[in-house]
Amino acid sequence: MLLSLPMVCEGEYDEYAIIAVFQDESDAQVFADKYNAEKGRSITDSLRARVESVRAFPAGDPGRSGHEITVKYVDRKFNAGWSWSCTCGEGGGAGNEQFTREDAAIHVNHWVGRAEQPALPQ
Repeated sequence: MLLSLPMVCEGEYDEYAIIAVFQDESDAQVFADKYNAEKGRSITDSLRARVESVRAFPAGDPGRSGHEITVKYVDRKFNAGWSWSCTCGEGGGAGNEQFTREDAAIHVNHWVGRAEQPALPQ
């Protein structure tokens, strides 16, 4: 089961420090507001603390649950074809439906691995 936890980061960009992670977004926002007030940072300050979301997984799930694939035909004005997308944010397209599904399977197998096959009866 994929979870999403709110975290408080300082600054506008990814390379800035993560200050804290919370279970509840409202708690994270209160913390960020108090942090900014304590530091004297205004709404336009580039070092202002902000609340972002981070993916989190429960114990025993090393990232498996964050990968659910959707394959669909996309009909755009100048570019139509099959594409796939994953809940982790990855995606792509490989022309026809079969190749697109195979491309998506490569991504999923990397994270989830193959399902165990029971031994055939003798």
